[in-house]
Amino acid sequence: MSSFVVVLDPKRLNNADTDLSVLVPDAIERNSEGFVLAEGWTYADNETMQLYFSCSNSVKGMELIRKALSLGTFKENDLSHSLVGFRPLNTGKYVVVHPPGEIGLYIEDAYA
Repeated sequence: MSSFVVVLDPKRLNNADTDLSVLVPDAIERNSEGFVLAEGWTYADNETMQLYFSCSNSVKGMELIRKALSLGTFKENDLSHSLVGFRPLNTGKYVVVHPPGEIGLYIEDAYA
């Protein structure tokens, strides 16, 4: 099972609303027709919101997450450039796979 994290940075949002912790996972699950599953969320030490997801195919999962984040705004926020990290197993750091200018950076798992 592949794991993904979507990072929402309040400094980059127009409206850093905690409702995003429900709205974004719902949109991703709905737009992926249940292929990508929400696995919870938490706040990291740097005050970013980390939303966790899993799916059985990392390539398809990444495309579905990016598509869902690009479909419109969430509470007046354009999330199409939000950090998305991937890890093939449920251990270690996430590697940024989106947006293109940030690929290869690492995201610490706030749950760990």
